[in-house]
Amino acid sequence: MSRLPFRLESRSETEPAPEWDGTGFRVGSAVTRVYAYDVGNNSGWNEELTRLHEEESEDGCHFIDIASRRRALSALSRHVAGSSPTLLEVGVSSGHFLRVLREAYPDATIIGADYTIATLNSISDAFPGLPLIQTDLTRPQLPENSFDAIVLLNVLEHIEDDGAAARNCLRMLKPGGHLIVEVPAGPHLYDDYDRQLMHFRRYDGVSLRKFLKDAGFDVKQSSHLGFFLYPLFAFVKKRGKSQVQAENDVVRARIKGTSQFNAVGRAVMQVEEMLSRAVEMPVGIRCTAVAQKPLIAA
Repeated sequence: MSRLPFRLESRSETEPAPEWDGTGFRVGSAVTRVYAYDVGNNSGWNEELTRLHEEESEDGCHFIDIASRRRALSALSRHVAGSSPTLLEVGVSSGHFLRVLREAYPDATIIGADYTIATLNSISDAFPGLPLIQTDLTRPQLPENSFDAIVLLNVLEHIEDDGAAARNCLRMLKPGGHLIVEVPAGPHLYDDYDRQLMHFRRYDGVSLRKFLKDAGFDVKQSSHLGFFLYPLFAFVKKRGKSQVQAENDVVRARIKGTSQFNAVGRAVMQVEEMLSRAVEMPVGIRCTAVAQKPLIAA
């Protein structure tokens, strides 16, 4: 991919607009692998949390993360037509879903974005022909009406003004484009694990659908991930509220504890995946939704 199908805005009036040449962004006479917009300091995520999650979840091999990527890819295949769409993943972290996208859509225009520059720099060598952009999802930094689909896997809970982020996604999508969303479920289960992962909130299915509708989307599908595991998950979360642990200890213990059951967890999630093709799961560990930008503006 030597050119992008849209024009990126420059970072300032005095700087030329960046041009993707297939290996990097050319800005005047300089070339940079990651194009970085101003993101301020208002996100509930940082490089330390990326490293922590990868260290304790066996480099993205945790069963719930695998199921999450499979669910998102399935949603794309059902709702996004054609073999060469323009796709944006925001919150790429260590790039696991970018690999899935690149394999499933070899002719697509795929762009990876994240809030943290160190995260993008760390994966740039693994994706030499893929544009990587540092951006704040609450700001109109990427062009409007440009993407066939935007994927947000466990991103909105880290953004204080999640409404601004959703409205910005609506702006960036082409008319008829789709937003694939996954967020942690169960507002009543918010605990130290969430605080240490810098979550501003947890969601439920009803509030997520209303949230997306309020942002201007038509909600095409909503469900949950981790339905069969939810009773045990809820028990652990509620018990954890009564325990006090040092910063990051809760995260390490929770991820490592569930990782011990990866084989069983994968088998359970495969059964759930088959059932979810026919029915919506009423509860679960995570809420999922597919929302569409209307073809005609309201």
